Amino acid sequence: MAIAGLFWITRIFYRLYFHPLAKIPGPKLAAASHLLEFYYDVILGGKFLFQVEKMHQKYGPIVRINPNEVHIIDPTFYNETYASGMRKRDKYEGFVRSLAADESTISTVGSEKHRFRRGILQNFVSKRSVIESSSAISERVEKLMRRLEVFEKTQTPVALDAVFSALTCDMITYICFGKD
Repeated sequence: MAIAGLFWITRIFYRLYFHPLAKIPGPKLAAASHLLEFYYDVILGGKFLFQVEKMHQKYGPIVRINPNEVHIIDPTFYNETYASGMRKRDKYEGFVRSLAADESTISTVGSEKHRFRRGILQNFVSKRSVIESSSAISERVEKLMRRLEVFEKTQTPVALDAVFSALTCDMITYICFGKD
């Protein structure tokens, strides 16, 4: 028990004074833990975004809203915050881990490896490819809508997660292989 307590105290101390975001203004509770966000989003039912607005009024255009996130309200910081074509950045590993798709293109952390993987898929998602596929995609969506209308008329419940997963699979199969 003492070891767990020491771990949390050390973690909080690190987040407040040694974390890369330690110098960003904001409430100490937000920098130390997710409790502030939890309180406003879970206990008060989704009010955290309004609290973030109040934080900006108190702390300025850049605010630390939890241990690993900064909220920026001033658009003049856009180029500093987001990488452009000339400035490459690796993805934030904490977010990528939350995707639970370790080896996928979208969850590739390193910018060079991600660029290589994205290049392989580029032809499938180009503007030309999307335009060429749009009529086939529209046909599949219209077919789905006709099926859903039947379910609606018969008052039959439908698991929409399965429906949209199947539609997505059909579209990807068509785009990649040219057939259903």
